[in-house]
Amino acid sequence: MGWFVQWAVEDNSVGLIVRVERSSSNEGPWALVREVDSAVIAVSDYEAPVTSFWDLSYYRLTLLNGAEVLAQTPAFSLSGEPTKLTSEVIRQHNLLLYGVNGNEPYMSRAFACYKRTLGGTPCPYCINVAGLRILDNCPSCQNTGVLEGWAEPILFRGRFIDPQQKNVQRSVTEQERDVRTLFVSNVPILTVGDVLVQETLGYRFSVTDIRASTPNDVVTSQTATIERLRYEHEEARLVYPTQS
Repeated sequence: MGWFVQWAVEDNSVGLIVRVERSSSNEGPWALVREVDSAVIAVSDYEAPVTSFWDLSYYRLTLLNGAEVLAQTPAFSLSGEPTKLTSEVIRQHNLLLYGVNGNEPYMSRAFACYKRTLGGTPCPYCINVAGLRILDNCPSCQNTGVLEGWAEPILFRGRFIDPQQKNVQRSVTEQERDVRTLFVSNVPILTVGDVLVQETLGYRFSVTDIRASTPNDVVTSQTATIERLRYEHEEARLVYPTQS
């Protein structure tokens, strides 16, 4: 496991860099985690030191244009410094999903979450000069509308909480839909339109609905409705990455 840091840049321009830094204190000193293009909206931090479950890692994001600092966030900790009670709820969810002390996780599966980049270079093949989409299922940008494509995938575990159900709709053409319900802990924060790639079978799902449990305004778990993508979708080419 690791920490996942997710953000959004409101006014994104090509060539900007987001610097992600970590500290054990909200006052520093700060260690560099990653520097990524501002079109990327999340990074995974597998190097954060953890000596106790109650330890917090603080992060700081800096938006750079070359050496010029355009904006910088205050120090923040993941989950907004949850109380001990909400932290324990999250811990219990993760024990089931990820296992502990060599025990196998409880009926969970590994997934990679792909999120669309925010901003970036408009794809010249599917976006016209007016900013309107003129081509669906574009292979050049993997149907994201920007040449940067999808953000770096976030690895996580989730558990199906319903039996597999395939619905066949008969109209002019016959269409089969595979819709499942997935239970996820507090990371990653899922949004409608995310694409999830299952590791073992390689199935690709699109997130169509999210219901989150948020005691004290802290996300402790999520229940997502996901629909399996058909092979003709460009997003069906996304793969589960090898974790380094």
